[in-house]
Amino acid sequence: MVPVWFGWDGESIWISSFAITRKVNELMQNPWVSIAVDVGHETGQTRAVILEGRAVLVSEPRELVRQQSTWIYTRYLGEAGVLEKEPQSWIADPENLLIKLTPERAFAWSY
Repeated sequence: MVPVWFGWDGESIWISSFAITRKVNELMQNPWVSIAVDVGHETGQTRAVILEGRAVLVSEPRELVRQQSTWIYTRYLGEAGVLEKEPQSWIADPENLLIKLTPERAFAWSY
C-alpha cells in the first residue's frame, strides 16, 4: 500500500508516477490493483470506496502524460502551485508516466 495523488475523470482513476518507482516495477510484474479512497466528513462520518482492476501504464503520447499530470498536481497544489519549479520539473521529466485504472469492481461504504 502506498499513498498517491490521483484524479478521477468519471470513468478511470489516474495516478502520476515515475518509471523508476517500486510501484511501477510491481505493476509491470502484476497489473492487478486495488485502490482505496476515503474521505472524512464534517459530521465525523467517513466515506470510502475500493476500486479494483487491471492498471495500465501510460507513457505515450507525452502530451497526454503532461496534461493528466498537470490536472492531478493542480488538484493538490492549486492553480498557482502547479506552476512552481517542482512540480513542473516532474511533469516534464521523461520518466514521468501515468497509471490508469478503469475499475472492474467497486465497493463503497460509509462509517
